[in-house]
Amino acid sequence: MQKEREGEWGLVTTISPGKAKVRLERKSLCDKCGICSGWGKDFMLMEVNNLKGARVGDKVRIETPPGKVVKISFMVFMIPLLGLFVGIFSGYLLSGWLGLRSWWQAGLGIAFFLLGFLGVHWYDKKTQRGEGYLPRIVQIERKEHDIG
Repeated sequence: MQKEREGEWGLVTTISPGKAKVRLERKSLCDKCGICSGWGKDFMLMEVNNLKGARVGDKVRIETPPGKVVKISFMVFMIPLLGLFVGIFSGYLLSGWLGLRSWWQAGLGIAFFLLGFLGVHWYDKKTQRGEGYLPRIVQIERKEHDIG
């Protein structure tokens, strides 16, 4: 028996050329991820690549490209943290060399931490245009049309 690949099932709400918005049920892990847009307590909307031709009302299974979630998670958490440490270390060196007060360590740490978040935000906006980071539709269950 072949194990079915992981993915989330959702309902297509709108379509545009090559893309679709899919309504997904919110799960406990969703609070920590950030790939989807939060719209309500029980659901969220996600823009996905629609290369399979899904239509509004179709039930679809979506997957995130392999390895992308790990890369995105690393960037979101580690870049600002590294910025914090670089800022604290820079403040430590500057306060020692220039005879400045020690609050420079905290100030530069916070500044570099915030710059890390700005960098991640800029990269996020840049990659939203790229196709490689968007989840994609991998399976479609067509909506049955009522006759009569």
